[in-house]
Amino acid sequence: MTGAPAGRLRDARPRGAAAGVVPGPGTCHLWAAPVASHRTWRDVLTAEEESRAAALPDGPARATYVTSRGLQRRLGSHYLRTAPQDLRIVRTCAHCDTGAEHGRPRFEGAEPGGIDYSVAHTRHWVLAAVVSDGLIGVDVDTVPGPDTVDRLARKALTPGERAGLADLAPGERAAGFLRLWTRKEAGTKLAGRGLAAPLAHLDATGPTLRAAGALPEGWPTVPIRLRDLPPVGPLGGDHRAALATTERIRHLALPEGWGP
Repeated sequence: MTGAPAGRLRDARPRGAAAGVVPGPGTCHLWAAPVASHRTWRDVLTAEEESRAAALPDGPARATYVTSRGLQRRLGSHYLRTAPQDLRIVRTCAHCDTGAEHGRPRFEGAEPGGIDYSVAHTRHWVLAAVVSDGLIGVDVDTVPGPDTVDRLARKALTPGERAGLADLAPGERAAGFLRLWTRKEAGTKLAGRGLAAPLAHLDATGPTLRAAGALPEGWPTVPIRLRDLPPVGPLGGDHRAALATTERIRHLALPEGWGP
C-alpha cells in the first residue's frame, strides 16, 4: 500500500478527538496513515524538510519521511491549534552532548502541560501515539522470517525470553518474537535510547519492562508499563505493535475506521 487519496487523511485521527483537546488522563490517542508521498502531506512540511525529502532517493525512504513528518505536523496542529508549518519538531538527544537529532521527538514549547508523543513505521504505515500525562513510546513492525528471528533472538532477548520462545510451536515463534521486540523497542523509545539500548538486558514478558542486566545511566526510574496494541486495522495480519507508558492507559482511542 503506497498511496492514499487526500480525503482519507481524516481517517488518520483518533475517533472522537476534538481539535484543541488533548487526551485525558489515562487515555492514549493513536494516529495512523499509509505511507504516501502525496501533496497533502508535503504541503505541511517546512522548507528544510522539503529539502531533506528531496535529497532522499525517490522511493520508500522519501515517502516514509514525508508521511512521518506530515503526520507529526497534522497531529501537533490538531492538539496545539498551531499551523502545521509553524510547529518546531526537535529531537535533541538528552543522553549525549553532541546536539544530534536522534532523541525523543517533541514540539518545542508544548511541554509541560501539552502532549508527549512517539512515532513508528513499517514500510506501509506510520503510527503515532499521543498522551498528555507521562511519557510514551510506540513501535510497530512486520512479522520476520525464521532466520531473522533466530539471529535477532540471540542478540536481543534474555535467556528466559529465548527459552519461552523455544517452547512455542514453530509456527508461533515469529509472532512471539515480534511481540517481545515491539514491547522492548517501545520501551527504549520512551527512554530516549532506541536500538542503542541493551535489549538483551530488558525483560518484556510482563506488564512492565524489567531490568535483566545493567542499564544505561539516565534510564527512567519510574516503571515502564507495556501494552500490546489490538490486531485491528493494519495492525492485524503480519503486523504487531506495542505501547510503553509511564502512566497507566485505561482508554485507547483508535483511528477512525479501525475496528467496530
